[in-house]
Amino acid sequence: MRIFVLKVLCWLCLAITTTSYSNTNIDAKNAYIESELKRKLSTKDHHSNRYAALLMANSRNSKISTTQKPSWTYPEFSHSKYSYSNLNSVRLRHSRYPNLDGVLTRLDKLRTTQVVSTTSSPKYQYQKFTKTSDNLLIKNNEDSDEQHDYEDNDVEDDNLPDYDSWGTKDEDEDDDDLLDDGWQAEEATESPKSLTMYKWEHFGTRSRVEESRRNQNFPELSNSYVEINAAIQHAVRMNKESRCRDPFPRVMSVQNIYPDPGKTYLPHCTVLHRCAEDTGCCPSHTTSCAPKKQTIVYLYFYTTTIGQTGSKVEKLPFYNHTECACLEKSAEPTTLEATPETSGEVTRSYRSNLSVRAADSSLYSPETIRKCKCPEVYSAILNHDKKCGCDCTDDNSDCKHIKHGNEHFSLKDRICIMNGECLFFTFARLENNKIHAYTNLTTIDDKVWFKKLLSNNITMKCSKNGKWALVFVGVILVISGAFFLSVWDSLLEKTLHHELILSKSSNSFKSWSDPPVPIYFSVYMFNWTNAEEVIESNWKIKPEFVECGPYVFSQHHRRANLVWNKNGTVTFQQQRYWIPIPSMSNGNFSDNITNINPVAAFVANSLKYLPKAVLQPAANLLLMQFNEKIFVTKTVKELLFDGYADKMLTYVSTIANFFGIRFNVYKMGWFNERNNSATYEGTFTMYTGKYNINLLGLVDKWNMLPKTNIYDGLCSIVNGSTGELYPPGSPEQIDIFLADFCSYVTLKHLGSETVNGVVGNRFVGSDYTFDNGSKYPEQACFVYNPQIPSGVRDVSKCNLGAPAFMSFPHFYLADPSYIESIKGLRPNKTLHESNIVIEPNTGVTLKGQVRLQLNLFLDNIPGMSLFTDVKPVFMPILWFEQAATTPERYCLQIEMFLAAKLCTETLTTNMSLGRLKSILQTNTKNTGTVIFLHGSGDTGEGLCDWIEHLIGPFALPHIKFVFPTAPVRNYTPWGGASGNTWFDRVSVKMDVPEHTKTIDEMGSLIKSLIQDEINAGIPLNRIILGGFSMGGAMALQMAYKYNPGVKGVFAMSSFLNSGSGVYDYLEQNPVQTTPLLMFHGERDDVASFEWGQTTFEKLTALGVKGEFIRLPNTFHELKKSQLNRLFTWINELLG
Repeated sequence: MRIFVLKVLCWLCLAITTTSYSNTNIDAKNAYIESELKRKLSTKDHHSNRYAALLMANSRNSKISTTQKPSWTYPEFSHSKYSYSNLNSVRLRHSRYPNLDGVLTRLDKLRTTQVVSTTSSPKYQYQKFTKTSDNLLIKNNEDSDEQHDYEDNDVEDDNLPDYDSWGTKDEDEDDDDLLDDGWQAEEATESPKSLTMYKWEHFGTRSRVEESRRNQNFPELSNSYVEINAAIQHAVRMNKESRCRDPFPRVMSVQNIYPDPGKTYLPHCTVLHRCAEDTGCCPSHTTSCAPKKQTIVYLYFYTTTIGQTGSKVEKLPFYNHTECACLEKSAEPTTLEATPETSGEVTRSYRSNLSVRAADSSLYSPETIRKCKCPEVYSAILNHDKKCGCDCTDDNSDCKHIKHGNEHFSLKDRICIMNGECLFFTFARLENNKIHAYTNLTTIDDKVWFKKLLSNNITMKCSKNGKWALVFVGVILVISGAFFLSVWDSLLEKTLHHELILSKSSNSFKSWSDPPVPIYFSVYMFNWTNAEEVIESNWKIKPEFVECGPYVFSQHHRRANLVWNKNGTVTFQQQRYWIPIPSMSNGNFSDNITNINPVAAFVANSLKYLPKAVLQPAANLLLMQFNEKIFVTKTVKELLFDGYADKMLTYVSTIANFFGIRFNVYKMGWFNERNNSATYEGTFTMYTGKYNINLLGLVDKWNMLPKTNIYDGLCSIVNGSTGELYPPGSPEQIDIFLADFCSYVTLKHLGSETVNGVVGNRFVGSDYTFDNGSKYPEQACFVYNPQIPSGVRDVSKCNLGAPAFMSFPHFYLADPSYIESIKGLRPNKTLHESNIVIEPNTGVTLKGQVRLQLNLFLDNIPGMSLFTDVKPVFMPILWFEQAATTPERYCLQIEMFLAAKLCTETLTTNMSLGRLKSILQTNTKNTGTVIFLHGSGDTGEGLCDWIEHLIGPFALPHIKFVFPTAPVRNYTPWGGASGNTWFDRVSVKMDVPEHTKTIDEMGSLIKSLIQDEINAGIPLNRIILGGFSMGGAMALQMAYKYNPGVKGVFAMSSFLNSGSGVYDYLEQNPVQTTPLLMFHGERDDVASFEWGQTTFEKLTALGVKGEFIRLPNTFHELKKSQLNRLFTWINELLG
């Protein structure tokens, strides 16, 4: 029975362990196990028997389920440094097992058994065993922190004497080979209950082992329904109650987060939410509960500096986890307990203490990870040097998109972020052809001067601290747009246009779809102060008004329901909402305002065209039934956004809907139902500028129609912009389409204005805007009644027949008759003029103040009692100002663009590729040149900084290094987004055609750069070409197709397409003496290792001589070792 149980358990253990391997390797590994066991058991060597004993011992009592990793692994299959041949790593005490043939019989059957792997990519690790069933002491993996306890059914520890240290070997014991192979006893102290060496050597004899086996009780599970159900319920309960989803509150020591021995905090602790292994259960032990989302919270503390009197209050930032998720343990979280906003001294103190503090995973992120400062989409990952770096996880496509060059996020940026050395521009100004910039992380003394940006013969050493001037913030990275002085302006303009065009990936789209600029909406209400006197006098005295306000709101604006059309337009809806700002308002939103009753005016204007026989009884019946008056008194908030209920309005809405007329208005308010509505203003279709930059921002259709039925002739055409985007240029006028007008208004160009240091064209509302055609005949089509003087626009048909007219505030620029018929209005150009300032080169709105007034027209309507005595008059209701000014930080971008324009006159041929070249040389006379091309999305300066970051200064006394920057172009693999790329690709694949046109264009330009070196006295056979990634591919094109004869060429993580023109050229010109050096990482996740290897094999088959170096454990990256090898090769060629 004992042997039968041993056989069964051994077979079960081996079968379960085999599930840790992939299906493709099952047969091979089973065969290996069988052969190893047969070999071990056939020899008299004790170590071999111990190895077999280990297999069986673990098979007996190790409780392993098919969903768990094995409790032991074969040393040969482990990634650890240990192996079977080194028995120091596997400490075994032998036991002799009889009748082991049954084990081999089971192994034969196991070979034919199909086992389905339960883990996709197992990681085999040694476990630390303190006790095993057969009194075997196993010590695998010294660095493991895990402790697994197994039942010891062979030895009753309670009957054993307690020892606190390892005992010495009993010389009388026959097992005198226990310390073979240099095995050394550990000096660590064990607990009294542990199985010490002394216990093993005195009680682990063969007889004791056999006796314990005979007396051992094996637990048997019947796998009954009750047991299975209990396991299921346990799993369900853990999933429901311990799911890794919500962070748990943890008491955190402030001193641990902001360690400062000279400071005390009150309170000294705080409560933050954390995601950790003890806050949630994950479905696999390869994952752990970690923060998925986090936010920064600011907390206030009393702080006291030791040795000083008094306390002060400090505002300290902390990371607070908001959502948890199960993440792979290799992709650890990026939480920083302190934030970049922390004061410099505290941050330095914090960072200096990180290296000496142990990390508590239940409270903090791992200590090494806390050193990381990664961008939002990047993950903190430990590299092979156990140092933290920022990289993308396999499932993070957004991160990879940025990593590969989109949004101008270069390798230089990533490195400085990783090291916490980045400087971020927040303020700058152009002064005397110098850009003076400050950062939010440094003091005034750390100012960055872009000295001599426009000077001749620019020669620069690449700067490791990242303070050179090719950093453009936000929308416009335009200096990078030029190649030659002769085409500087046109290329600069082309680059700018690309950034201005609306597309899903353009910078301008982000600002347009959800504007970051604050907009203020100020409303001035007209209070009719003598309403009762006017009515009692039968309108013989003039209405008098007092302006109240402003009542100020912040306006928030976004575009909703976007549809991108194939004809270069985008369809969208405007969604706005307003939030009152009492502190900026002059008055209270509960102020009472008296003015014309808009419901009565609307009803009267709608019915006045009915026959008199019908009009008088119908109108009077309505007005009398609901007790309507000609004026109404309501609060500001009711009149604007909240609205107020009106019985007659409800009645009219009900009747209209009964007859099939859509009129769902039940509350009156000038802006009621507009707040946060995406449908109120209708649907716009606007040109994106994709096919014609001169159409950028212009409305093509409104509500899916190119014209309205509100006005006649040309005035019915949908025209103008929506008020935010304009094409670049200096037109004589601009048109703005307003949904409330169902038409557009025109502003005329009138001089210029400077906004935050940027000069723009100023467009103003003029007498042309609301002319009735008497002065400007083309405006006559906006007029229904030519008898109405100039100065107002009839918008009644656009507003359901309400007698609404729009004008400038206080009837500014209108016919004098408007203000002569009422009292209290005083037009003023400064206060009431509408104006917009637009920068002509970019079309960016620098400042806008749109000021308009709403008026209701009252007329004498015979037969309608409320309006019988009314004299025709335009009653002002309110006027509003919508104002926004581009902040100074955005104006900086435009200033830098304008500075780039000045470079046209001063750039020399040293900048023939349109960008600064970082040049390293230690003397004034070089005898060789290396042209090093960067990868896609990077810059020459960024590549130079990256190399210096890895190996330090690399200048050679006789060699000049040139790092040109590729032009900005649309790159198809990024979805058409722009970036610095040498050529375009169909996709980043090997088996697709080359983009021959862009390669040819760049080939001629780089060839001119080579010619510059030749003209400077450097022979062609003293020039080396090379590059990283796309730069390496371009170097291969140059050396073997466009400029054969250079001294050498190198390519790092690069490849050529299968049908590359390089191969065709070499077939026609087989003699090639240019040596080639290629490097490629075996784990390259951007340009496959096989692509690089295939490229090298094809080139050597065509006669190219060179060397291909494969880089183990290397991704798409540069490494110190390959750079050292590269510079050795360069020195050998040019030495």
